[in-house]
Amino acid sequence: MLSRNFTVWNIGACSTMFKTAMMKDPCMSVNRIAWSPNGSFFGMAYSKHILQLYSYHGVTNVQQKLEIDAHVGGVNDLEFATPSKQQLFITGGDDKLIKATEQDYEKEKLVIVTCEQVH
Repeated sequence: MLSRNFTVWNIGACSTMFKTAMMKDPCMSVNRIAWSPNGSFFGMAYSKHILQLYSYHGVTNVQQKLEIDAHVGGVNDLEFATPSKQQLFITGGDDKLIKATEQDYEKEKLVIVTCEQVH
């Protein structure tokens, strides 16, 4: 079993809106946890803006990989997909956006593939 307390990895990289929301109410909950198809990554979507991705190679080898200020408001859903050998994670948020993002972990590059507004 793995258990850790939540911390923001790099508060300086977060938006002003996130910082303001945390100052008003520092409580945050996990909305979704999802695993990559091959089980080597998992992500946590939080109730305020943040998405964190970790690599997983057994309970004693969990490493922080990526933290992004993903949406305005909560990040309500997270899924991983691997179409055409791309490694995508797809998020939905309170801002009514669905974002498909490609993560190249080798080059430490993040590219938003598509961003659609839903009603």
